Amino acid sequence: MPTIMRWAEYNMSKIEIKTMPFDKTSIDCMNGYYIDYPVVYFLNNDTTVYIGETVAVRNRMRDHLNNRERKSLKKMPLIIHEKFNRSATYNIETKLIHYFLADERYKLQNKSQQLIV
Repeated sequence: MPTIMRWAEYNMSKIEIKTMPFDKTSIDCMNGYYIDYPVVYFLNNDTTVYIGETVAVRNRMRDHLNNRERKSLKKMPLIIHEKFNRSATYNIETKLIHYFLADERYKLQNKSQQLIV
């Protein structure tokens, strides 16, 4: 029974979604444990989305700001959980990409997925 309780406790803990503007000011102001911790993120506007995962969110967002394709993206939702690990974030990123491909509401900027479409 203790194993089930630990599983339930782990799965019931809070997933946090932080949404902020995708700009230099927001990136420079990021703080919290998630700065150097596995996170899943979106960069999006009303028609286009990029989905990713990283263990260094501030550095990765700065890289994206310098990418011409990402210039039109305006929002930056981060999916954060204190018990995420790299394997979990990769799995979530992959599933989200597939969900977005199936939904067809947004154009995906993820290069690896453009071959699937």
